[in-house]
Amino acid sequence: MTESQLIRDHAMRHIRFSITSMLVIVLFVAVGFAALRESSDLWESGVFSLTLGILEMSILIAIHRTGSKRACWLGFALLGTTDLGFPQVPSIESRRNLDQYLSR
Repeated sequence: MTESQLIRDHAMRHIRFSITSMLVIVLFVAVGFAALRESSDLWESGVFSLTLGILEMSILIAIHRTGSKRACWLGFALLGTTDLGFPQVPSIESRRNLDQYLSR
């Protein structure tokens, strides 16, 4: 083999994706765009339920895995639930308005 062929072979080893992973990415993007385009209460509740199900599944997987796989799923579960929970916290402005309302 020539030197350029070795370099090309080495570079191609790092950029390979399986068909399954590409299909999952396309599915994820398609559901996201469909939810943005056809926004309704049904879509919102469906995507929210799917998100909760995936986060619950990640907690169970983190319990049953060991080593670095456990750390990966634990991080996914922790960051996912944190990201899902932050919008539920009332903002500072709404607390001020509540305090003004209660002080009347």
